[in-house]
Amino acid sequence: MIAVTRAAAVGVSWATLAPELGRKMESLVRLLILAVLIAIVVSLGFALRHLSRGSGEQDSRKMARALTIRISLSLLLFALLIIAWYMGLITPHGLQPIPGAVR
Repeated sequence: MIAVTRAAAVGVSWATLAPELGRKMESLVRLLILAVLIAIVVSLGFALRHLSRGSGEQDSRKMARALTIRISLSLLLFALLIIAWYMGLITPHGLQPIPGAVR
């Protein structure tokens, strides 16, 4: 919002700022997606550690908490992907045909 206000003050139009802001948002979303994926793997690792130790009810609770966090992070990732797709920050590309392949 501050960049838009400053741009209006110096006479720069929104149309010139939009592509630059879009690129920054796209890289920010990609970094956020990567961070959530890493957090999911870390949470899964914590759950595995508590499963392998398995020395009582305390480890069982910690494992359940780690798996609950993983599920929450997975839902967050799904919502983030849907929002980013809806806003046009990411686009699905599908499978690319192989040149010369028989269908």
